[in-house]
Amino acid sequence: MREEFTAFGSARPGGAALDEALDVMSSLWSGDEVRHRGAHYTVDGVRLAPLPLQRPRVPVWVGGTAAGALRRAARWDGWIVAGDDQEGRMTLSPGSLDAQVAELRRHRATADDLDVAVIGVSEPGSAVRAYAEAGATWWLEHLHGYRGSVERLMQRVRAGPPT
Repeated sequence: MREEFTAFGSARPGGAALDEALDVMSSLWSGDEVRHRGAHYTVDGVRLAPLPLQRPRVPVWVGGTAAGALRRAARWDGWIVAGDDQEGRMTLSPGSLDAQVAELRRHRATADDLDVAVIGVSEPGSAVRAYAEAGATWWLEHLHGYRGSVERLMQRVRAGPPT
């Protein structure tokens, strides 16, 4: 959302800036001293400490549905996609997810260890199996005020994960 970027005084970064930032972060997570001079960022002799426990680095999930975002996600560890709208209705169908996962895999050297996280809404007892069959490895239940009262959201939480 544009408001999330402009609240910090800058416009939304483009894909090239994000690619460079991810490369810099990956270098920093290595524990080595990083020297980087790029089009968007300069890092001069920085060593990150303490290091993340995950090795070789923190898993990176990339969001977005544009072609560049899918290519970027294929380069890293996973893809995260919003499946619902601001009113709490699912807008991403399993068929659409399947097509986007196929595009993502087209840009990936190997299909191993690729996380696909869908942010979505479900009702207690409902099934999200079709999303798993389309390639989702994670279901992240989207709990927000548009879905109803805090009590209704708590009922959803108490009902447990969808099947």
